[in-house]
Order: sequence, then C-alpha cells, then structure tokens
Amino acid sequence: KEEEEEEENTEGSGNTGNAGVQGALASFKGLAAGTARRLVLVSSRMLFADVLMEAVEEGVAAVYFDWRFSSLDKIMYECKAQCGGALGGLRSIGLMTHHKPGAIGLVKGLRTTRRNLVKPSVRQFWVALAQLMTPDGRIDILGYDGTRCVPTQRLLEELGDLV
Repeated sequence: KEEEEEEENTEGSGNTGNAGVQGALASFKGLAAGTARRLVLVSSRMLFADVLMEAVEEGVAAVYFDWRFSSLDKIMYECKAQCGGALGGLRSIGLMTHHKPGAIGLVKGLRTTRRNLVKPSVRQFWVALAQLMTPDGRIDILGYDGTRCVPTQRLLEELGDLV
C-alpha cells in the first residue's frame, strides 16, 4: 500500500525526473534505430512507383529518382543523405528500375552495361554504392528476374568483380 501511495504522490507532484530520464532513453534508442540498414532505390519508370515508395517497410530508407532528369551523382547524393552520410553501414540495397537484357537503366541515356562499365561516371557510381554497404552487403536487382537472362547475369558478375 505504501508503494501505491508513493506512486500516487509522485504522479500528482509534477516530479518528472523519472519520466524525463525515460524520455531521454527513448530518444537515444530512436537515434540508434533511426539509422537504416537497408536502402531501396525506386525509379520513376517502375509502374506505380509512388505506391512502391509508400509500401517501403519501416526501417528501410528509400530513394525515388526520376530517370529522365536524375543523374548518377544526384542519385548517389540522395543515397548518402538517406544513410546519414555514413559509409559501410548498409546490409543491402534494393534497386527497382527498368530492364533490358544486359542493361540496368538508372538514368536516361546512360544504362549500366558491360560496355559502359569503363565510363568513369558509371564505374564511380557503382563503387560509391558499394562503399555504403558492409563488407558482406549485397545489391539486389528487384523488379525482374536477372537469373533467367544470360546477358544480365554477365553484367551482374562484372559488377560484383568491380565492387
């Protein structure tokens, strides 16, 4: 009974010491949980891209990019911003974009292909994307099955060797 009376007295007295500590702990917990460990990039060329962005799970950072007006530098800037500028913290990156056999379409006029991997801007983008991930992290191409397409498999192998 004494404990119940003490709790009632504490609640009514305006003493927020314990509540303040609990609030501070909750905010620190939120900071730690706020760092996403997964990232998904969604191209404007995906059907219902806006719905896909809304469907992203809590704890997954999302970057929407317009393939017509974006650049690889702009996409990378947005990725780094979503990661809080921290390198090496992502477990996975999902990429939802249009596909042609042996090509990953990110921005208009500059597909990622085996031939284009020699272009400094394309190479730099994929290396920078890999730097956002943990050593055992991975990039998942979502939106199509690349395992059924031999040219895409070869491209993914070369990307794996690059990063």
